[in-house]
Amino acid sequence: MKERYENSYATLQKKESELNNLIDSATANDSTSLSLSEELEKTNSILGLSDVHGQGIIIRISDGVAPTNTIDLSNYIVHDVNLRMIVNYLFNAGAEAISINGERIVSSTAITCIGNTIKVNDEKVTTPFEIKAIGLQEKLYGAMTTQGQYLYVLANTTGISIDSIEKSDSITVEGYTGIYNFEYARVAE
Repeated sequence: MKERYENSYATLQKKESELNNLIDSATANDSTSLSLSEELEKTNSILGLSDVHGQGIIIRISDGVAPTNTIDLSNYIVHDVNLRMIVNYLFNAGAEAISINGERIVSSTAITCIGNTIKVNDEKVTTPFEIKAIGLQEKLYGAMTTQGQYLYVLANTTGISIDSIEKSDSITVEGYTGIYNFEYARVAE
């Protein structure tokens, strides 16, 4: 199953490359087509379908080490709800693009717990978690570290390890590689 997915994904990437080459050649001498091509590129960026680059923050968190006499280990484990809360706080602070362990967060992203595994976009992600967020550094950093904010509370009330929170002028968040599948939604007329 995984091999079939990888083959299909490789074919998709090849076709996307061919399409981009055709678009480039078709728009080379036509200002209207060039404008539409730029609009498509911007839309893909907003939808999370293309890689984006900019300033922001990188958060690294991992499961903590529980003392040997601990009965309830759940306070030392990063749960799906922790990742969802961090993502929500980052978006509320103005993040324009977010990824968790390389998985781009888009409108259809689900962050779920399946037994002892967390899935993001149907891909298994494991500790340590690297969360990249592109946006105004100071605002994102403050939303995570200010006393009373979620990451501050998480660091001070659980055994989860907040490994680092760093500002960066150069972050790349990769594009979403999954498939948008609308079964019930239709274009309004």
